[in-house]
Amino acid sequence: MITEHVSEQDIQSYVLKETALTEAALLHMQTCASCQAKLNMYEALFSSVEEMPKASFDFDVVELVMPQLPVKNKKINRVPAILSGLIVLAGLIGLPFLLFDDKNGSGLQSVSPWLFGMVGIVAITFIVISVSDMYARYRKQLNELNFE
Repeated sequence: MITEHVSEQDIQSYVLKETALTEAALLHMQTCASCQAKLNMYEALFSSVEEMPKASFDFDVVELVMPQLPVKNKKINRVPAILSGLIVLAGLIGLPFLLFDDKNGSGLQSVSPWLFGMVGIVAITFIVISVSDMYARYRKQLNELNFE
């Protein structure tokens, strides 16, 4: 037999049939008036909670609450999508000229280094705009969550 009382958590788990008590705890429960009182109290409490009627309202909760919620205006930033579309379009238009231009021999050798520089500048600009847009959305989400 155990000398300590059975814990509240063990009694609750036993009443809810989540776990079984050890033999020593069961023996203690049979002989200890305090633990028996706790067991009876939790059995009555949990059975009354199960017997309670479900909460119901005599009015439409959705109709009452929805007008009070703030309306969020969704602003979609289309700049990165437009820029990427323009870059793809320029690439599709310019690629045949680069590949099939055989005036001076190989098509890619006749390409001016300025063209590669311009393509690099456009690509870097696109990356900078995309990253800045992603960072702006991140800051906006933090502000909405009140972390700043």
